[in-house]
Parts: sequence; C-alpha cells; structure tokens
Amino acid sequence: MGSALPDIPLQDGDVLLVERLDPGERSDYDSELVSRTTLAQPQIVVRVLNYGSGGALGAINLPNGSRFVDAILGVNPDLTNVGEVALVRFDPEAGEAVTAILDGGAAFRGDPTQNPPLQHNDVIIMERTLLARITYGLSTFTQPFRDVLGFLLFFDSIAESATNLFGPGAN
Repeated sequence: MGSALPDIPLQDGDVLLVERLDPGERSDYDSELVSRTTLAQPQIVVRVLNYGSGGALGAINLPNGSRFVDAILGVNPDLTNVGEVALVRFDPEAGEAVTAILDGGAAFRGDPTQNPPLQHNDVIIMERTLLARITYGLSTFTQPFRDVLGFLLFFDSIAESATNLFGPGAN
C-alpha cells in the first residue's frame, strides 16, 4: 500500500497539490471510497433522456457514490424498457463517449455488474417498451384525423347552436 501521511498542521492560505492519477495505476484506486470522502464533490449531476415519458430530458442531482439504480428510481420508468438502458460516459483516455447497455431489471434484482457507480455528467438513455412504442405510433398516425374531426365537429356544433338560438320558434 502506501506510507503513512505526515501530520502537518495547515494554515489559512496553504496550498495542497495532488497529482493526476496515472491511468496505469487505476487498478489500485478505489473510486467508491473516494466518493464517500470529503475530497469528492458531494453532488453529481446525471442527465436522463427518457423516451418512455415522451422524450423527457432532464438532469437529476444525486449524492456522490450513487449507483445506476438510484438514477432509474429518480425518473418515471413506467413506460420504459428497463431491460435495455444505455449509460453514456466520457472516457478521458480514449477522448470519446463510451456507451454501456445495462439491464435495469437485473440491477434491481441485485446484480452488481448491472449497477455501476455513477459519475458526474453521466447520461442515461431509456427507451420505450414495445407497447408504449405501438401506442405512440398509433397516436402519432391518428392525430391529424382527430384534429380534422375536432375542427369539423366544432363548426357543426356552432351551426346547431345558432339554429337553436336564432332559428324559428326560438323564444
């Protein structure tokens, strides 16, 4: 492991420099332990794109050290296919975003491989269930017909009201 830290009294204005972690030494780094210390930021922001809620995009604040399941519970997963949820995370070594497809159902059942700890600025993308996709497609397809029908019925009801109000025999 490492050597014991020296007991040095700090004064106002002192500066501590912490070197960047070398990518080769990441296996010795315990990110869960650091997330619970005061060294890490107390809150992380996770962005969620939930197509099950009509494509709702939002950001949720979670305590540092939160896991994937905590973010899923922070949004409405009712019409969402939790069996395939994408977790998108920026990898600084590769210089690009990396996507992992996770099984939310297995994470809820306690599978630790499907419930990774979240990091600041992670993005979670949740798709619709098959039934929600069919319902969305049908409502999108039938919307113009409903709009035209509502428009025609509006004028029909105005004509009928005018006849009742101003027609012969009206009091």
